[in-house]
Amino acid sequence: MFANLCMKFKLLRGDKVKRKNILVFFLLLFILILVGCETEEYKTHTFNYDYYSKENFFRFEYPESWEIVEDDASEFDKFPEKSPDFGLRIYMDNGKRDINFIDIFEGVSPNQYIYDDRLSKEEYLIDGEKKGYIYSNTSLLEESNVVSKIITYDTHDENHAWRYVMINAEKEFYDKNKKKIERVLKSIEF
Repeated sequence: MFANLCMKFKLLRGDKVKRKNILVFFLLLFILILVGCETEEYKTHTFNYDYYSKENFFRFEYPESWEIVEDDASEFDKFPEKSPDFGLRIYMDNGKRDINFIDIFEGVSPNQYIYDDRLSKEEYLIDGEKKGYIYSNTSLLEESNVVSKIITYDTHDENHAWRYVMINAEKEFYDKNKKKIERVLKSIEF
């Protein structure tokens, strides 16, 4: 009888271990599915704005679900201005295209936005290396709950003295997508 009870106890204990292992397996599977849902594929985009040579371009990575609209560089010859700014806009949220976007531009025309007294200025660093300056519009955040930043890149190239990125996004959207935005910014190569 005692041997019978010991055998039943071992069987029950074995069932508990099996159930525990099955529970751990499904928990790990659920975590892997969640992680898989959170990751988004990234693409590399190259924008060549000088159709006469391959020297004038920039590239960057962006999430696959975001949409890019390029300036038509072939139209710039028609402008009287010798060297306009040119680039593209990345729409981060198709539902609110007028608010949540990133602009990437290059040219020699100065952008008037950075002369606004309401902008704060600090060094723009990537992995500890200074790349330029970042200007933040804190009053826009206070008034409209919108994050607005302009990043001007340092350049020693006389022909392309003006490189900048403008970020505009609702605060909640910006906070939710901050890592994606930072990945795009870090990947920009002029």
